[in-house]
Amino acid sequence: MNQGQPSAAGAIGQESAVAAAAAALRAGQLVVFPTETVYGVAANAQAPQAVGQLLKLTGAAPGDPSTWHAPDSQTVLDALGIKVPLHRRLFKRLAPGPVRFIVEMVEAELAQRLNGLGVSPGVMDRAGEVCVRISNHPIARAVIERAGVPVIAGRASAMGLGDGRSLPDNASERAAGMGIRSVLDDGPTRLGVPSTAVRLKLNGSYEIGSTGVYDARAISRMVERRVLFVCTGNTCRSPMAEAIARDLIAQGATSIPTHVVSAGVMASNGAPMTPQARAALEEMGVSPGAHRSRDLDQRMLADAEVVYGLTTGHVQSIIEVAPRFAGKVFLLDPSGTDVPDPIGGPLEEYRVTAKRLRALIEGRLKELEG
Repeated sequence: MNQGQPSAAGAIGQESAVAAAAAALRAGQLVVFPTETVYGVAANAQAPQAVGQLLKLTGAAPGDPSTWHAPDSQTVLDALGIKVPLHRRLFKRLAPGPVRFIVEMVEAELAQRLNGLGVSPGVMDRAGEVCVRISNHPIARAVIERAGVPVIAGRASAMGLGDGRSLPDNASERAAGMGIRSVLDDGPTRLGVPSTAVRLKLNGSYEIGSTGVYDARAISRMVERRVLFVCTGNTCRSPMAEAIARDLIAQGATSIPTHVVSAGVMASNGAPMTPQARAALEEMGVSPGAHRSRDLDQRMLADAEVVYGLTTGHVQSIIEVAPRFAGKVFLLDPSGTDVPDPIGGPLEEYRVTAKRLRALIEGRLKELEG
């Protein structure tokens, strides 16, 4: 491949094309590559001449920031010092993928963070916010990783190079006339529509900006954590755990949107919570809800992000029937001690169980928050 002219890569695995594009970025030259949404034209954010050329070609106004295309979520979390659990979860759940994060920060801290990346003010930030994208396209990710420099990019269609989803047949020749060194053409992009904008706010919350591939409901489903508690009959321990967890979440025990459910490994569907369990919860100020027992099934396990068995036997039973989920099944008590079944015992046993469950669940929610 002639390195003096724009080059085309027709296949994802063309290592030489990826290496050439990465070298071009390091050298301060522009590169066109595909993402899963649209084609982008990229530049080294540390190279002022390349930044200026990118802005000119895409028609952006001087000082109008470009989007940072980072290699992975951890790079962004570390570079920007993102500590808010909800914000960290948004990155980990939505990236890589068709999402553009708009991160709000105190301006002085943001300037310091970008200086640590070797990026001048205004290149990819404005008024205390920076836009970040982590593409899920293997070519884009490989080029960015190999380049080893902060990469910014704009839409190739903004400079008249294709319709966004595809490049024209003469893309290399036209790009050469614009001074672009490397063109990686992988055919039509998989999605062909813009990414969804998610704003991470200074107050720790988030909001959806412009929608693209994902709408607000889809984002909410992807971010929500689902926790499953499992006992034997789903009439005492696990529904008590469910109710207590729901109460703790309502009181702010976690900043992550969390949905809790319960089931039993030997449950009959539709049985109510035992009167003693309801009474123990109500004494704690926890609403038992309108619980009806449910027999554990594969769908519940698949939907859950984490599963807590009340005893070692419950954990073993789950893993035996669904070994593929073993990595997310844990004993509720991290010390390895079972929570005994109070069924048939006096109300006092249920009170003791409820208090212990509350302490264990508080600890587990705190652990998940980290």
